[in-house]
Amino acid sequence: MYLRLFFCIAILFASSICYAQNDAMDFLLKGKEAFNSGNYDKAFSNFSKSAEMGNAEAQCYIGICYDQGLGVSYSKKKAFEWYQIAANNGDIDAQYNLGICFYSGNGTSKDLNNAIYWLRKAEQQNHIAAQLFLSGVHDNIVSIDTHFYDSFYWCNKVAATGDAEAQYYVGLAYLTGNGTEQNHETASEWFLKAAQQNYAPAQFEYAKALLTGSGIKTDYPLAVYWLRKAAKQDYALAQLCLAECHINGHGTPQNYERAVKWYKKAAQQNCTKAQYGLGLCYQNGLGVEQDYTNGAKWILEAAQQGYAPAQMNIAKCYNEAKGVDKSLSQSIEWGTKAIDQGYTDDTFFIAKCYTDSAFSCKDSSQANALLLKAANLNYSPAQYALACNFYNGIGSNPDYNQAALYFQKAAEQGHYEASYSLGICYEYGKGLEQDNSKAVEYYEKAAQQGYAPAQYNLGACYYKGKGVEKNVETAKEWFEKAAAQGHKKAQETIKIISN
Repeated sequence: MYLRLFFCIAILFASSICYAQNDAMDFLLKGKEAFNSGNYDKAFSNFSKSAEMGNAEAQCYIGICYDQGLGVSYSKKKAFEWYQIAANNGDIDAQYNLGICFYSGNGTSKDLNNAIYWLRKAEQQNHIAAQLFLSGVHDNIVSIDTHFYDSFYWCNKVAATGDAEAQYYVGLAYLTGNGTEQNHETASEWFLKAAQQNYAPAQFEYAKALLTGSGIKTDYPLAVYWLRKAAKQDYALAQLCLAECHINGHGTPQNYERAVKWYKKAAQQNCTKAQYGLGLCYQNGLGVEQDYTNGAKWILEAAQQGYAPAQMNIAKCYNEAKGVDKSLSQSIEWGTKAIDQGYTDDTFFIAKCYTDSAFSCKDSSQANALLLKAANLNYSPAQYALACNFYNGIGSNPDYNQAALYFQKAAEQGHYEASYSLGICYEYGKGLEQDNSKAVEYYEKAAQQGYAPAQYNLGACYYKGKGVEKNVETAKEWFEKAAAQGHKKAQETIKIISN
């Protein structure tokens, strides 16, 4: 009899549990329905009833409601507490959310070890967001230090499920060699997988590979096809690249009007190179009516974001009053910013602003400082100009040693005027030990490049037998070359030696 009574009690107890579970599920479903329809008060009420009956998913929803202030007062602390309850009861979304709370310090103290612990529990149940987060590539949250986990491993795992974002990041890993051995061909394969799912960043990277032949055969028309797909999704880099394809006629007929269209779309998304490209189109009347004001407007936008070519361009606009009011101070300011970034083109333009006597702010020492920056970046025209200033004592006392040093640097890069000047330094012992044969060597380098003063000096060396065996005929040949270019001393010398 006692056994039968015990058996009946057990059945009743099991039945009550079953009914309670059913009730909890009913409240959960009603809560979800209300939540999805925007009735958060009703949703919270139903989630609370289900959560009290031990339903882990409902407990997670309670955490979400507190986390976002939906149907209840906003409270990160209470959200954390409910996520913790639900996570301990096995809800994988709660485990993920709890990991994020520990990582970001929401509702609790930051704790990287606990963050990793809970994110891994979610990842082991194939929680995609946890896998992406652990991979270090999540779009919305700063990634966990990849010292703890191999991001490439996690990306691969998610990519294998067909996730386009993960496939893209696997492609980037192979492209850069970050986390795996660099392999451009494999990178292109992964980019294509994601591109075929209409993932714009991958479409852009695959197009780049087609344009450059990186791991794949070059194919400009196919590259343009993928660029258009990404550009139509408002992906700014693709719009910029597509504009440049239209400018250069790569993979599509040259069409400046279409280039302007795509430059504008990218420029409006704050893409600096597109802003600069659009400004150039306005300045040069390419695909649009020439308009210096609009040109300066877009180039200034790019300059303000630190794009060095735009900074130098707007410097010229201020100097020449093209689309903006003339301002020497603005010209110097923007040009100097470009040079400070290592932009060596047009260094002389800015140096001229300091040195030209037409300007009230003449400053030769500042000009030398600017030239020195460009010279030390191995820009041969700046090296030559700086050497001339050292030689002639412009901005400082004459310094033949420094002059010879920078003439040498420029000459080594084939700068013919520097070669000629270095020849003079050797011939007259200016900053270098006098050496006539070296002088002849450098005169000849410049003379072979057609520089008339060097041709004349080389002729004089042959005529006098200075640094080279005397040879009047060879001397006459070089004098004639210089004379043909209007060199007056060469013309006079020919008359003298011909009589």
